[in-house]
Amino acid sequence: MYSGVIEGIGPRYCPSIEDKIVKFQKKNGIKFFSNPEGIETDEFYVNGFSTCLPFEVQVDLVRTMIGCENAEICVRLIS
Repeated sequence: MYSGVIEGIGPRYCPSIEDKIVKFQKKNGIKFFSNPEGIETDEFYVNGFSTCLPFEVQVDLVRTMIGCENAEICVRLIS
């Protein structure tokens, strides 16, 4: 999305991961926060990781995070 190759509406408040990589390229890393989706689930939301990248790329990126090497991403369709 950042380069114009992918079209979409970006996040309203939080810059996308692509924007963060470009804007903060001199930093040693980017912080993300994992928030539990609920009390009785093992699902987490990765806060600060908004992106329009293809699903397979998102899975690969999440799996580079420490502790998420075997993560699975569930897709929820909202109607």
